[in-house]
Amino acid sequence: HGGMAGDTVSEVLTLVGSDDGTNFWTVFGTISDGAATIDFSPKGGPANIEAVFTGDAMKFTDGNGWTKLTEISGTCAVEDAAAASTDIGGFYTDPNHYVEGTFAGTRMISASNGDASWDTITMVGSDDGTTFWTLQGTFTSKESGALVIDFSPKGGPSDLTGTFSDGRITWQDGNYWARQMLS
Repeated sequence: HGGMAGDTVSEVLTLVGSDDGTNFWTVFGTISDGAATIDFSPKGGPANIEAVFTGDAMKFTDGNGWTKLTEISGTCAVEDAAAASTDIGGFYTDPNHYVEGTFAGTRMISASNGDASWDTITMVGSDDGTTFWTLQGTFTSKESGALVIDFSPKGGPSDLTGTFSDGRITWQDGNYWARQMLS
């Protein structure tokens, strides 16, 4: 099946990833009938590489592959605020949904189109650890960390505001997501 825009199946594939566990990026593609075409050119890679989903992996036509994980190996620990990056990109947990050792309540966030910084914020997350969704938003003031995310594709507000500071996103409803370091 396709990717998820909020809770709706979509043919747009959004990938938020990291090559080093610290710097997160976003790339886009399309998905149809178990196959994907992904544009890695914003990261200096191929513009339209094809991949096939095999159930437990994503196999690319250039011979590379990504294994599908069903649980988190290692442990999550809240990132030290003093060492926190000023870049919002990272791996976060939502205490309202997080279940240790699973992807339930996890959020991968990027404000980079490939390797280039931008004002668009992309989130890929899961509330149950199995089904993943994608949301978008923007910084209203990158300098102060003020942001707004459209949660309406998940049935929430279209303009939930928050503030990113010291490795943490604090939302207007009082909830917060802490950036995690995997070990």
